[in-house]
Amino acid sequence: MSLKAVNIDPFLLAGIYPQPLIAGTGNTPGDPETDSQPTLCLGNNRQKILLLIHNETAAFLPEPEFKLLSNLLSACKFSLDDVALVNIARLPATDIYPLMQQFTPHKTILFGKALAPLSAKSQKNSPWEEGTCQFLHTDSLEDMNNNKQLKVPFWNALKVFFNLTASQ
Repeated sequence: MSLKAVNIDPFLLAGIYPQPLIAGTGNTPGDPETDSQPTLCLGNNRQKILLLIHNETAAFLPEPEFKLLSNLLSACKFSLDDVALVNIARLPATDIYPLMQQFTPHKTILFGKALAPLSAKSQKNSPWEEGTCQFLHTDSLEDMNNNKQLKVPFWNALKVFFNLTASQ
């Protein structure tokens, strides 16, 4: 079997190589070459749900936070296939508009300090709407994993955000 035929899960690959393999490509923010590249994400965004995190130590999420996110998605009847997970710590700029253009989300969840200026517009765990997208700001997955009491208000907000009923 050729190595060209091997498919590797993006999450696994991101865990193996959390830092760029090639230091200093010479591109800087504002370069047309840098700005025209699509943002790397985990998931297929089938339901147009954008999840924004800010993690400077991993490509996406460490295993405990990824497991928590997977469990939350499962409880909402979603999978990684339904969402686009983006680590904004890996982006040259933290402007929401290029992300909105690329992913065209109907719903966006801001975890922790992801896009803090945008999340400052509302109370934590209280959905709001801008244009055609609904937003929800909550604690980071790391904080929720370390403090179980933070999960309850987020879960209650998710039920409203995704119109979940007891029968689902």
